[in-house]
Amino acid sequence: MVSEQTKRPPARTFTDDEKASFFAAFERLGSIRLAAEELGFKPMTCRHWVTLAGIDVKVAQRARRTEYFRLRADAVPRKEAARQVGLNIRTAVDWDQGIRHADNRRVLPDGRIIDYNKTVTALSDSYPADSRAAETHRLEIPVVG
Repeated sequence: MVSEQTKRPPARTFTDDEKASFFAAFERLGSIRLAAEELGFKPMTCRHWVTLAGIDVKVAQRARRTEYFRLRADAVPRKEAARQVGLNIRTAVDWDQGIRHADNRRVLPDGRIIDYNKTVTALSDSYPADSRAAETHRLEIPVVG
């Protein structure tokens, strides 16, 4: 028997107007997360609506990137262009420098890859050369290359 404390509340139902307002915000912002946050909806619920509608999210993301570069070409400052398309300023800096993001990696314009899932252990110069002391003071440095 299920106790009263473990019962989940009934799922919220959304009106057609609420869904329409989400899709309008999604069209404007190009991001499920940003549109959901703006309206106070759960992002996973909104992602489900987008999937059911048959919308390819990657197309919307490419459109956002295209709009960002159009604004930059029109001499809009980076911070303002990023705000208008709902982009994190760090991502805007990377895009301006030709850096691409893929699977928790950053691909630099010259082809080098920074993979944040792999690390190399290196000894810090600020600790004594005594191997026992050095063993306890290791730094994790991302692999580049």
